[in-house]
Amino acid sequence: MKIMWGLAALAALLGPGPVAASEADDLSRLLRDNSWKVETSATGLSGPGAARIVAWSREAQFFLLGENHGSAGIARFATGVAKALGPVGFRHTVVEADPLVTDHMVRLLKQGGMPAFANWLATDQRQRAVPFFAWREEADFAVAALANGPVWGVDQSFLAAAHVHLDAIAAQTRDRSARTMAQAMAAEARADVIGWLAKVDRARIVALRDAIPARDAAARRIADLLVQSAVIYSPFSGGQGSWHRANLERETLMKRSFLGYYDAAAKRGGPPPRVLFKFGAWHLQRGLSETNVPSLGNFLAELALARYDRPVFNLRVMCGPGAEQVTFDGSVQSCADEFAPLAPALGAALSPEGATVFDLRPLRDKPRLWRDWPAEAKRLVWTYDAVVVIRGGGAATFIAPPPK
Repeated sequence: MKIMWGLAALAALLGPGPVAASEADDLSRLLRDNSWKVETSATGLSGPGAARIVAWSREAQFFLLGENHGSAGIARFATGVAKALGPVGFRHTVVEADPLVTDHMVRLLKQGGMPAFANWLATDQRQRAVPFFAWREEADFAVAALANGPVWGVDQSFLAAAHVHLDAIAAQTRDRSARTMAQAMAAEARADVIGWLAKVDRARIVALRDAIPARDAAARRIADLLVQSAVIYSPFSGGQGSWHRANLERETLMKRSFLGYYDAAAKRGGPPPRVLFKFGAWHLQRGLSETNVPSLGNFLAELALARYDRPVFNLRVMCGPGAEQVTFDGSVQSCADEFAPLAPALGAALSPEGATVFDLRPLRDKPRLWRDWPAEAKRLVWTYDAVVVIRGGGAATFIAPPPK
């Protein structure tokens, strides 16, 4: 009888029953004690939440910002993070962007600042060729990151940048037939900027790559990236191939590209480089991404542990009530729906205005308190160390509006 009573008591303690009033009070207190307001301005971050973010970064080898794209409020917050982390040793930044276009953007910003970059974007259908950084607030982030040190793009060649890359191949190769092939493909890509790379017969890009002499290493690198990118885009825009395999290939490309940059930087000597990452949220969560492939964020956590016995810190940055985002075609839409599943969990603890940062780690030892949370909120606790929710902020704005 005593044994049965003991098991019943244990079941009552651990079971999934409804949250009691005392537990709800405990949860409210836990959230209140681990949330802080953070302010964003032209000079950077301020407020108690800013101090927490800097403190977290001091312990980390890599600091990961997982975000929504197209939100001015989120981009301004990320710019503030870049300004705050530079002085504590984060001298390198990695972004979810085409490496070749990123390199070009970096050169333009260094040589002529924002006016030079704006002029380049405004011609030859390049407004869509630069993922995210064609938005002014994102370009401001790039400027802040460059003040700290190198900026590396590690994604595939962007869908709408094919004509830019083919022009570069034509300019760089010394082989006449390869140049002619690249020029012909560039003309086709200009006629279908969004669709060409996903629909083109990959054998043609492979033939172009093979026609480029080995001595034209830069041109071959561009062609290699176009081949990989055509494979990745094909299931989504061309309707051919495996979606899962394409997502896996893309995530693997990001990991390999980062290691190439990182190992080269580490060989230059000094302490192991500490790096700030800014990507879409799915890429930087722990475990599997939302596309069910091993995420870049999980890879970075294991890499930092294996090489340096140091942690990463990953911070989810999301739209809150009243927030908006812009799409690649210039449409503005609400992004507050992303926070809607989390509102029952975090809504009551949000600051009345601006941004609120929540440290999620203390919740992990007390899952009973939040057992009734929506699945999205529970997953956030396990995949991110902290979350910033930004009220309002508006949509990002194009430096050079794309053609209608």
